[in-house]
Amino acid sequence: MEKEAKRKAEETNGAIAKNTRFLEQANAAYDAAEASGKWPVTINGYEMDEDELGDKMEEAQTRLETARKWNAQNSALAKKIEIRKNVLKRKKHELANLRIKLVQQAEQVKTNAAISEIEGLKDVLGTIGDMIVEIDEEPVKLSLDDVMTEDPAEAKKARIRAIREKSR
Repeated sequence: MEKEAKRKAEETNGAIAKNTRFLEQANAAYDAAEASGKWPVTINGYEMDEDELGDKMEEAQTRLETARKWNAQNSALAKKIEIRKNVLKRKKHELANLRIKLVQQAEQVKTNAAISEIEGLKDVLGTIGDMIVEIDEEPVKLSLDDVMTEDPAEAKKARIRAIREKSR
């Protein structure tokens, strides 16, 4: 469409130049014929009387105006198409970048899922390890965890002693 619009604009430029040139020649011939009173005039090898020349000048003027109108429209269309084409190029580039980002994010999601599974496995293995330790130990022997755990009864006694001391 862009090439077609540019081609039509070039064609109308040619029509504008051709009709402008004819009108310049016709005006010069008309002025010379009016000044000398000698009709018919010859333009590009064709003889025309005053009426024929006037008709051809009107036709050339109409063609010139039409060509200018079409030239403006085709030039505007070509520019509009060029702008849209550039916008589409930019959008295509943005889409390509977005696709790359989406692929990277998909990979990150896969990695995060794998890491999450590994963390879950670590928790399960830790629990299993704790169970194995508990099973392997003799039930009467105290583990380090047992020794480090505060006796709730002792904690209660300490709180009551603190209350009693404050109230004295």
